[in-house]
Amino acid sequence: MTTRHQGKLPGLNHRLVLEPDRGRARELLMAVALSALIMLPLLLYVWQSSEWIRNGYQIERLKNQRERLAEVNHQLRLEKASLENLGRIEQAAGTQLGLAPPPAGTVVLVDVAQLKPSPNQKRQPASGRVASAQNVRKLTGQGSSRTDASSSHPAN
Repeated sequence: MTTRHQGKLPGLNHRLVLEPDRGRARELLMAVALSALIMLPLLLYVWQSSEWIRNGYQIERLKNQRERLAEVNHQLRLEKASLENLGRIEQAAGTQLGLAPPPAGTVVLVDVAQLKPSPNQKRQPASGRVASAQNVRKLTGQGSSRTDASSSHPAN
């Protein structure tokens, strides 16, 4: 017994051969082409609508992200301003680090060579020495014979 897909009929008519109907194939082809012509604009419309909706959601998400980042930026600017507050820095230096303002007439000498390290060197903290006004005059070559405050300034 043969099957229908081989082009023969089952049963008593197994000797008959089915020939393709060209008119029926043409009708089928026209139906498929007409369906494609109808479905193509519909598919394009659905695709465009889904893209429109997806882009709308993306725009809303980006707006929310921009608002969050603006708030974070605002908070960081406030934190920066509070950290740059000199009064707070002075208070923290005194309470947390135990630092105190230097006595009047004290000069701090900083080694400038240590401030700008060469590219091959690792950065080292700047070293400084505390010197009194009398030692500064000795280092700058001014005599110790001047005792008034106006003469102790090196620019005078």
